Amino acid sequence: MKRSLCFAPALLCLISPISSAAAPIEARMDEKQRAFFETYCTECHNAEKQKGKLRLDDISFRLDTVENAERWQKILNQINAGEMPPEDAKQPEKGAKTEFLDALSRTLVTARKALADQHGRVTMRRLNRREYQNTLRDLLGVTVNTRDLPADGSAQSFDTVGASLFMSSDQIEQYLTLGRSALENYFAQAKRTSQPAPAGSSAENRPNEAPQKRIERREVETWANRDVRGLLGGYYLGGFKSAKQWTNSDKSKPPKEFGLPDEAEAKFRIHVFETHGPSFVAYLTNPLTETGSLLTIYNVHPREFVALPPEPMTPGEKPREPVPPGDYLLRVRVGQTPKAPKDRAFLEMGIYHKENGFSPRAAFHITGTTAKPQILEIPVKITADGPRTFSFREKVAVGAEHDIYMESQRRTGVGPDPALWIDWVEWEGPLESDGKGAGAALLTKATQGELTAPQVRELLENFAQLAFRDQKPAPDYVDKLLGLFEEKKRSGAPFLDALQEPLSVILASPGFLYLQEPTDDTTPRALSPREIAVRLAYFLWSAPPDARLLELANRGELTRPEVLSGEVERLLADPRSYEFVTGLTRQWLDMDRLDFFQFNAKKFRSFDESTKAAAKEEVTRTFQWLLKNNLSLASLLKSDFVVVNGLLASFYGIEGVSGDAFRKVQLPPDSPRGGLLGMAAILAMGSNGEQTSPVERGAWVLRKLLHDPPPPAPKGVPQLTRLEGKILTTRERLMAHQEEPQCAQCHRKIDPIGFGLENFNTVGLWRTHDLYEKRGVGKKEWEIDPAGTLHNGPAFASYFELRDRIAEKPERFARGFAEALVHYGLGRPVGFSDEDLLEQLVQAAAKKNFAMREFILALVQSKPFQTK
Repeated sequence: MKRSLCFAPALLCLISPISSAAAPIEARMDEKQRAFFETYCTECHNAEKQKGKLRLDDISFRLDTVENAERWQKILNQINAGEMPPEDAKQPEKGAKTEFLDALSRTLVTARKALADQHGRVTMRRLNRREYQNTLRDLLGVTVNTRDLPADGSAQSFDTVGASLFMSSDQIEQYLTLGRSALENYFAQAKRTSQPAPAGSSAENRPNEAPQKRIERREVETWANRDVRGLLGGYYLGGFKSAKQWTNSDKSKPPKEFGLPDEAEAKFRIHVFETHGPSFVAYLTNPLTETGSLLTIYNVHPREFVALPPEPMTPGEKPREPVPPGDYLLRVRVGQTPKAPKDRAFLEMGIYHKENGFSPRAAFHITGTTAKPQILEIPVKITADGPRTFSFREKVAVGAEHDIYMESQRRTGVGPDPALWIDWVEWEGPLESDGKGAGAALLTKATQGELTAPQVRELLENFAQLAFRDQKPAPDYVDKLLGLFEEKKRSGAPFLDALQEPLSVILASPGFLYLQEPTDDTTPRALSPREIAVRLAYFLWSAPPDARLLELANRGELTRPEVLSGEVERLLADPRSYEFVTGLTRQWLDMDRLDFFQFNAKKFRSFDESTKAAAKEEVTRTFQWLLKNNLSLASLLKSDFVVVNGLLASFYGIEGVSGDAFRKVQLPPDSPRGGLLGMAAILAMGSNGEQTSPVERGAWVLRKLLHDPPPPAPKGVPQLTRLEGKILTTRERLMAHQEEPQCAQCHRKIDPIGFGLENFNTVGLWRTHDLYEKRGVGKKEWEIDPAGTLHNGPAFASYFELRDRIAEKPERFARGFAEALVHYGLGRPVGFSDEDLLEQLVQAAAKKNFAMREFILALVQSKPFQTK
């Protein structure tokens, strides 16, 4: 395909989707089945009475469109599941029902063969934000911030679906800016001297001193001590002394003559010093402050330890350039204090913003002590326009710090004993990196001196071919790129600045931003080996194909089934496959919903931002473990192990787990953990941050585990807020749903599952009792009753029995997973004509106990995956 060059941001080079011609119509329901249909279906689903928002009296018996065939497929599913006709309606004779189902099943098979599902077929789809960031990383070895790009996908879709990945002229401008930023970061790293910047170490917090080239460790009086002494001797003690002088005087002089605005301020200063002064004194008299910094929870500095990267300057010198962008290693020597409890052995690292305060990025389980500290080695990436103020603090829920401090202060007269001590920090970098990016070898020549015009042309052509995933650019495209360079050069721009202009245009061109699979036909075509390589890499890595994959494609070997299967295994074994794991599971299981909840920090102190992040990671790390070891998908329904780190094990109360690495941990037989239903992230999504929501939990199980999503709630449903003034148990409150006929049809399926999960509290911790308390209403405590009956299914007496009943239906779960995999992997919603493909995936995996990789191998080897 010939490419043109977009010089103006407003000009967007796109290829329009190709519409498909209608397939020959051959599928038709026999008219003799109409009487059965009208007797048992249209009575509840007609123009006036549309139960479940479904109308069927106008349905055509000719399955001549995908939409009509999908309606008939839903009818078949509902009758097979026993949902139609409903229990309280007239039931058909067994023979008549069997004949109708047989006729409908055969007609649907014919329809799937006759209809080619071309809905949502997109000739090109844009890279989503994850793919764009990863593609720049693999090309240049740099990371850019894509936060300002528009969100990808929609609420009902994956971020790989082309129909949801829109493009505008504003975005082209953003891509040009991001491309320039990526190139600036690359050249800034490439131009640095081969001698790394000197490392610096510090034993203290240095909030007011400019960073120096080499910082010696201070072992006696730390900057943290100076900061505390300054506060103690200034605002606190100084104000206290002035207030005491006035209150001890005959008060003939006004407070203003003592430096106080009024009497209220004098009383306040006395109260503040008497409340917080002892904590300052306790900090300063702690021997550990003579050799390092103690982290405190509230009020007493230093609550946060700031670790700025060293700047290349020495005392007396004028500041030079900041440390260059690149990868650095931040080392921290840290230990628990002797009195530190187990649940306070976690250190957070984050970015400090003047406007927004501390933003946690990672948490670490501290197993060292002040006598035998441990050294954390934390990789840190510094960019030209990114943050440079890194901070450490004890992990604590934002909003709970004051309560924790005041509880201790009331009990002991001082704040909580510090739990963590930092001896020193040390920086090393910029580090030499193995992952310099595929384009580094090309661009390195440009950093070593100016190139001739032919050399620049060759560089631009080769760089474009790399950027376009081994697709050679058209000669006139390269000519225009060279013209941009020469124009910049004539205007007086330095060589590298001039070169960055056409390079940034390449990074904003359709060949880079889009996964191009062009076709001029209205019928599907087989993908070329190179296109299969690209599709496979973005499916399993969210990144471009590597040299091996492209080499196999160029040799024509990638289309051989055994070679393709081998490459799937290789790509899944590569660390980059974690992008597939996170991209699929996060969206398949609706994990992003967890970010919208604000959990009550006072009620759930242990479920802070770092714990919430670890809980989300448990889901993806468990999926990754199953995939790596090719274990059964059914392990997500029930298993005798978890994949956790020290932080999450501490939260769950699992003994014997320490450190930051997620690993498999065997569970005792009576543990409620193991599988998605025992994971805090899943359970916390079924709440409002204050209380559990059995409805949300039950509906999620139906959607994700049982592949039986409930319909949306009908309009005009009476809200449960009408019960706010009554003291009721959760079960009593929710049974009100079933008082309304329009609600009962769904809630009889949803609520029992939700009640079965009530032994988990709002943040997923086990409990046996629940409590309702509201000021002005009253208080009630009750023992949780998790018993119930699955709709049209067996009863269960406990959460453990509920989990067993759900785990007995792995085929349903496998079908839902297969649909998500096809949706994500093919970049389009699952359609009616995918029925055979889905059955193929489920059956292939079922032969090997639903082993995880079997689903993926079956999809990649399928015709739809290799067809455009």
